[in-house]
Amino acid sequence: MTPRDRNPHASLVWLGDSDRAIILNAEGELIVARLGPDGYHEQGGTKVTEFTWAHPAFAGNRVFARTDKELVCVSLEEGAP
Repeated sequence: MTPRDRNPHASLVWLGDSDRAIILNAEGELIVARLGPDGYHEQGGTKVTEFTWAHPAFAGNRVFARTDKELVCVSLEEGAP
């Protein structure tokens, strides 16, 4: 979830009662992954912003991520832009 030889910062939020989590890493990638006793299994992801150490905010089906210069809003609905 974080590239080797980089700052290993990432913010993680569990999705309900499941083994899935949404992760925003320092590289600005928003990742959905399964986490369990057998390890980390990335299910998908996309770059949503540039370098950030800020924890994302969640409201309904949206994620808000920010850098020092911008704030982005990403829909978690399938097929949404």
